[in-house]
Amino acid sequence: MAKRSDIPKIRAKASSLLAKGKRKKALEQFKQLAQLEPDDPKTFQKIAEICAKDGKNDDAIDAYSTTIEKYMAAGFLVQAI
Repeated sequence: MAKRSDIPKIRAKASSLLAKGKRKKALEQFKQLAQLEPDDPKTFQKIAEICAKDGKNDDAIDAYSTTIEKYMAAGFLVQAI
């Protein structure tokens, strides 16, 4: 199980995988980040974007809904829109 101290390493790996077009592996890393940082809307937004590109529409909608909730909870209403 990853620890909070692993967040920068996991984020860098996820971003690297995504840049290389390895969306499935990147998605796994972003989901791990979501567990470690459940209040970070940007992580959920990345999950939603990957799911949408992969045609996983229901998962994308769920992740986008969570993204909106996280942005609203943080007071970022413009980003939530």
